[in-house]
Amino acid sequence: MTFTYNANIPSAPDDPADDQPVMKTNAAAINNFVNVDHVGFNKSTCGQHTQVTYNTFLTFPPPAVLGTVSRSYTQQGDVSSDPQLYFYNLNNSFLLNCVKAFGVFDTVNAGSATLSNSYNCNSITTTLAGTSSTFVIAFPTGAVSGTNFIVILTPQYAVPIPGTIVTQISYATAANQISIKTGGAGRSIISQVNFVVIQA
Repeated sequence: MTFTYNANIPSAPDDPADDQPVMKTNAAAINNFVNVDHVGFNKSTCGQHTQVTYNTFLTFPPPAVLGTVSRSYTQQGDVSSDPQLYFYNLNNSFLLNCVKAFGVFDTVNAGSATLSNSYNCNSITTTLAGTSSTFVIAFPTGAVSGTNFIVILTPQYAVPIPGTIVTQISYATAANQISIKTGGAGRSIISQVNFVVIQA
């Protein structure tokens, strides 16, 4: 978007009546400018942000900050060329949006696992094969780039059954999905799996 603004109006030698049309254009431009990503005039929350829009990458490292000063900025990601959001303070620069998806699912009723407390997860499907279960979790398009992402798994174990083998758990990545496999004689020992998907 663009705003028409004449910085030379009003002009001291001019008759105010002559400058009035341009002054009205300037006033409208100021009003419209304030409304971009902010609450506009004549409201109790005037000037507060409604969102923050970044239109370019900041060259790394960003300009130094001191004391309590901090800034946020975007930079090209390591895996994709899409913008990634960073926070920068006196200590260092921190990637804010590296968590791309997360969730929890129960494995007790492996034939119909259900996702809970999840983010960026479209669905979960289950395949049973002997003492193994495979859970495929699908992400929305664009949640991750390619297959080079990190998956952190945290299995929750039920009360161990004497003589059983602790269940193995592993994962594999594919485009817009992960496959989490639990297997071994003690499959029923894992009652729940928490997962987090990370990508820079």
